[in-house]
Amino acid sequence: MIENENYPKISGHEVVCIENSGSFLIYVFNKTIILSSYHRYAYLYYKNKDTFFEDDYPQDAFRLSELAYRILRLFKGEEIIYLADNACDKLNTLLLAIEEEGKDYTEVKKIMEQSNTPIVRGYFDLDVKTLNDRNITEFIFDDLAYLKHIFSIPKSDWNLLFNLIPKLEKNTSNIQTELIEAFQNLGLVFYDLNLERWKKIKQKLIDPLDDYFIEKESCLLELIMLMTVIIRFNEIYKDYFTTCVKSNVVLNCLKGIDRLVKSYSI
Repeated sequence: MIENENYPKISGHEVVCIENSGSFLIYVFNKTIILSSYHRYAYLYYKNKDTFFEDDYPQDAFRLSELAYRILRLFKGEEIIYLADNACDKLNTLLLAIEEEGKDYTEVKKIMEQSNTPIVRGYFDLDVKTLNDRNITEFIFDDLAYLKHIFSIPKSDWNLLFNLIPKLEKNTSNIQTELIEAFQNLGLVFYDLNLERWKKIKQKLIDPLDDYFIEKESCLLELIMLMTVIIRFNEIYKDYFTTCVKSNVVLNCLKGIDRLVKSYSI
């Protein structure tokens, strides 16, 4: 569910289906847009056990967030509240407030904030063991800040990073400073990211990552998050970035970012 002020005008409660979007349907109610999807609400909680990082890492949540944002940005959406339907208690009530009572996003958000239910903004904070559809204990809110910035970078500016790939392929030494500065100059080192949530995968990041995971399975948000963590861990752990360069983790991340940026209409 997102707030928007200037969405394309769609009469009444018409439903629009976007092909190849992960089976999202778009409903427009006043100044609110609802994305309906087959994706399970629990995806936001799962720490995907099928990834390289095993059960410590919310890969599904990163993918779902980016997929939703790539659609929502077309409607100038500013933020998202994730809601589950049918059996879910508090969340379903908010959904019905929009559909049946005609409340807009601002009104629904006010109800949410006044309910004394905790508002969670980080996917690492979620634990699927606590999830019970009949007794939701928190609202999940995303202001999309990271994605807004990533998708605001002009395609040409990304070359600041991508021009370093041939250098990195030929020589892994003496490129650390140039790489870090490129990420910093693009605003792609998120210093408000809580590193405590990432410490469980610290050792995994210095092992050679599976090429398929980096090249095929990751989303743009995820790869930039990984590079943010590598750069910030380097400020704490001596030679951490150099170790990740030597194990090709940095190169694989850059190649993945390159592939995704060039495939998107950024």
